[in-house]
Amino acid sequence: MLPDAAAAAAVCEALGDAPVPLVVDPVLASSRGGPLYAGDPRDLLPLLRRATLVTPNAPEAAALTGRAVTDLAGARAAARALVDDGVAAVLVKGGHMDDAGAAVVDLLQMSAVTREIRHARVPGPSPRGTGCALATAIAVELGRGAPLADAVERATAWLARAIAAAVDVGGERHLGHLG
Repeated sequence: MLPDAAAAAAVCEALGDAPVPLVVDPVLASSRGGPLYAGDPRDLLPLLRRATLVTPNAPEAAALTGRAVTDLAGARAAARALVDDGVAAVLVKGGHMDDAGAAVVDLLQMSAVTREIRHARVPGPSPRGTGCALATAIAVELGRGAPLADAVERATAWLARAIAAAVDVGGERHLGHLG
């Protein structure tokens, strides 16, 4: 989590031109609603342009683009806008969208290629940390040499299983251990 544009700039400087896959989950607020990032979210664009993949949820995609992201059409427009702004690839996570219904649709935009990744919505409260867990799982798959679309699909499938195995701990829902 980055508190401001100066921290994002420091990360960019530290990365330099290192040829490593980078997955950025632009966490702007906690799952409880408190702000975690101070400033204009668009100030993150230099870091997002350095990333292999950016993984905003619907509210984060809206904040980064100034577009409403309440449904799949809004996710498409926001993802396209970020790619047009120089971001290599965007995965708009669909869990917060109004039209998710029984299925959740995550939208992967890679240059001219768009993929919808569908998975069943697990009933009940959402576990904490799903966005960070997904970004980490994608980074692991990329580190193993998987192509981006395959990495996203494998990580999304893993997360769906972890959500289905979620447990209540201390009054909060947490991702389940998959052994």
